[in-house]
Amino acid sequence: MTIHGFPKRITATAALAIVLLALTGYFAQQGFSALRESVQGELHSQDVRLAISSMLEAVQGAQGAQRGYVISGNALLLSPFETHSRQAANQLASLRRLTEDNASQQRHLDLLTQQWRERDDFAQRVIEIRREGRPEEAMQLVATGVGTSLTQQIGHTLQRMEIEEVGLLEVRRARARRYEALLGLSLAALGAMGALLVSGLYLQAKAEIRRRGAAAAELAEQKAVVETQLEELRTAKERLESVERAKTALLATASHELRTPLNHIIGFSSLLLEGLAGVLNREQAKQVGMIRHSGHQLLGMVTNMLDVASVEAGSMSLNLGPVRLRPMLQELCTTHAVDAAPKGVSVRLGHCEPALVVKADASRLYQILDNLLSNAVKFTPRGAVHVAVAVQGQAVRVTVKDGGAGIAPEQQARLFEPFQRASEEMSRVHPGLGLGLSVSRRLVRIMGGDMGVDSRLGAGSSFWFEVPLAYVPEVVVTPAITLRAV
Repeated sequence: MTIHGFPKRITATAALAIVLLALTGYFAQQGFSALRESVQGELHSQDVRLAISSMLEAVQGAQGAQRGYVISGNALLLSPFETHSRQAANQLASLRRLTEDNASQQRHLDLLTQQWRERDDFAQRVIEIRREGRPEEAMQLVATGVGTSLTQQIGHTLQRMEIEEVGLLEVRRARARRYEALLGLSLAALGAMGALLVSGLYLQAKAEIRRRGAAAAELAEQKAVVETQLEELRTAKERLESVERAKTALLATASHELRTPLNHIIGFSSLLLEGLAGVLNREQAKQVGMIRHSGHQLLGMVTNMLDVASVEAGSMSLNLGPVRLRPMLQELCTTHAVDAAPKGVSVRLGHCEPALVVKADASRLYQILDNLLSNAVKFTPRGAVHVAVAVQGQAVRVTVKDGGAGIAPEQQARLFEPFQRASEEMSRVHPGLGLGLSVSRRLVRIMGGDMGVDSRLGAGSSFWFEVPLAYVPEVVVTPAITLRAV
């Protein structure tokens, strides 16, 4: 029997062949789709692992740059720190996008995000403290190991993500191998066309693997460059530390060597003024007095230089104890009222409890108050210098307000840096090294307080500092005192 001219058996065989070919094509198509998904999954896993590795390197790079800046104070190190921080944040966002369909990895990322924020906040806080000129406090924060611990936690979380992604990669590779075998059988039935299809897919996958290999090689090269730069930064940091130590040693040695002849000059000029070597006439007494005054000024500068060296070397020691504040203020205000009298300037001491006692080093507190009052009298052309005392919680704030020209906001930030003056004009009119305020603030901070300034151009300046209370006194209202030279 024939069907439209074809034998029934041939027709059936042809139909069976067509059915078998259709089934083979179907399975081939399914196998091809599954293999493509497996290869894409493998490439996806490599992307995830590459992002994990890049983030770990960025976090470590940011930590290295932060440490270098805290130790050296070199602002050039802030640029690599910010670059690494941005790279870490970008890689974190990439990981979030790449693993959005993986609930387990998303949980790891939630923890990683929290750890990174804590690490970045800590680093920013340490850098801000270093920017404010508090290197010792910044180094103490670094020495706590909090930053290193947070970095290690980030590394552990990334390692867990890496392990999980490697497991997923192995599963995907095994699945890819199974589908590749199925596809091979299907393609064998399809013949040459199937072989060409598989060859094209294989060549495409191989090209992608080569591309990934090239990217990995480039990443390794970049890593080597970063490591070289880090080594150069470490070397530069060591050089800066060596220079800083040499500078401190030079300041300390020079200060000690200068103090002896200055003390001789002051001592012998005092003997001459007392008439022990014979009576001086008025002009001679005036000139010897100028010698002694200049000697005292130089000795004060040398003492400030020695204090800076001691603080920077970490050898400054204070004898903290209870100090009655009012008698010290009265003595200093009376003394400086004598210097202010020729200019027609008075020194006004506001309300201060007689029983007010602070916890401080008495000699250093005297030095700080003397410096502030001396500056206030120096920069007040007329009017009055006001000294105010206020109890604020467990601290006492002393404010010295002058009647000067005020200080611009952009100049206030550098007032407390060593060898800095508010302006070049001020340096010409009132010469000095610019160490008094720097030393005073460092001493106050060692005593557990702080120092600052509030100023507006044309409205004078108020320099204040806070020291801890020894105990809270009973409140007794006493009038303000205006001190003038007698």
